[in-house]
Amino acid sequence: MTDEITQYPEANSEVNEMVEWLKDHAIEIKTVQPQEDQQDLSLLKNVIGTSQVVGLGEATHGNREFFQMKHRLIKFLVTEMGFDTVAFECPEQQAKKIDDYIKIGKGSEDQILEGLGYEVWKTQEVLDLINWLRGFNSTADRKVSFYGCDVDDQTGLSSIERDKRMAENVLGVFREKPDSKIALWAHNAHVGYADVGTFRALGR
Repeated sequence: MTDEITQYPEANSEVNEMVEWLKDHAIEIKTVQPQEDQQDLSLLKNVIGTSQVVGLGEATHGNREFFQMKHRLIKFLVTEMGFDTVAFECPEQQAKKIDDYIKIGKGSEDQILEGLGYEVWKTQEVLDLINWLRGFNSTADRKVSFYGCDVDDQTGLSSIERDKRMAENVLGVFREKPDSKIALWAHNAHVGYADVGTFRALGR
């Protein structure tokens, strides 16, 4: 890589410019562990501002560190920025079981992940997030709600149709609670601004 850059000065200049931009604008995240101090996330308040939806994507559905980091970010959004809703890439109806679990304790820990529908979510890291939400709600005046933004039945739907339905489900939360602040957990293909394969950014 170094030899290639040396041969092409214009590429070297572009790389240096990119590195300098990153030095000036990057926010250093010190850990993915949800239980650690959140001070390193404080600069995100300026980035997020008054946004009512924060999309938390992931490049794969099977990476432990992605799930831990999203747990940490949700904890930050809830405790530091007043977010009161988690919208999760899982079927609408099944998510209601998790909403009951974190609000009124209905259900058992060993069965609650079944409510997420997809095998990729049945992990210790996702369970840790759900149990943290339950613990937070046990003492909170304004409890966090849990919604499923995915469709209950994908049969016959194209990826674009599914994505539009997911976007509509998120908007449905605002029709129910206009002042909601939503942490949206889904794959990059659903929450990103760039088109990915047959997926269209934000369900457009």
